[in-house]
Amino acid sequence: MAVNEAASNIMKHAYHGRTDQWIHLEGEAFRGRMLIRLHHLGDPFDPSKAQPPAFDGSRESGFGVYLIMQSTDGVRYYRDERGRNCIELLKICKSRLDESENQWK
Repeated sequence: MAVNEAASNIMKHAYHGRTDQWIHLEGEAFRGRMLIRLHHLGDPFDPSKAQPPAFDGSRESGFGVYLIMQSTDGVRYYRDERGRNCIELLKICKSRLDESENQWK
């Protein structure tokens, strides 16, 4: 859900709905955590300026940042080494390893 919301926000806000632009997606998986990065050349985003969502039904949109924050264990917005804007999503995997069978459960 967080990746979908981040990509949607890039398309809508960073690229202002333009369909001729790209989003570079990369991921890394480690035992116990996963990182997804979305790089783009659109307008940068400052999360401190985002309005909180309106749960009273007064707005139809404005829930993307909230959903991203609630469905991940960490979010970072930055400019990468190539000058692209990046949103990095971290998810901690809370799996248990059954030591007796040495299998994931």
